[in-house]
Amino acid sequence: GTQRLPTSPRPLRNIRHRPHPTTNSRNGNLLPASITTTRPQTTWSLDSGGFTELNMYGKWETTPTSYITDIHRYTQEIGQLDWAAPQDWMCEPQVLKKTGKTIQEHQKLTVENWITLKNLAPDLPIIPALQGWEPNDYLRHRDLYATYGIDLTQQPTVGMGTFCRRASLRPVHK
Repeated sequence: GTQRLPTSPRPLRNIRHRPHPTTNSRNGNLLPASITTTRPQTTWSLDSGGFTELNMYGKWETTPTSYITDIHRYTQEIGQLDWAAPQDWMCEPQVLKKTGKTIQEHQKLTVENWITLKNLAPDLPIIPALQGWEPNDYLRHRDLYATYGIDLTQQPTVGMGTFCRRASLRPVHK
């Protein structure tokens, strides 16, 4: 889910998780070479499928250039793309174990990937995403974006990752 970040830094308890419909391009649901579908009646969002790719391979096999090519194609052939997630690095314990990296390394790789994608395709609505496990992880990730000169409060949408496979969102709402 996504939520606009507050205009001033506040604790994450003020950010609420809201489900947002997504289309997953990397979870074994690759779109065929030619898309023959009715245009959507509303906007839609593209998830990168990072959980699946990182869980399967322990790294991103899809290059940023290839992902950008896919997003451009989906934008042209489907239309009405609201936003696309970056190739973020999830922080579920099983993914960390598979990659052999820390939460902090995943957060740094997520920021660097978003910057790479925006440099490759500034015309595409690729959103930044926050990753973490504990509430302070998300605050630290927000601060990491700032060290790169990125003010997340100026972004129209910011993704919040590592929610889907939790037994409860209670620890994040603190």
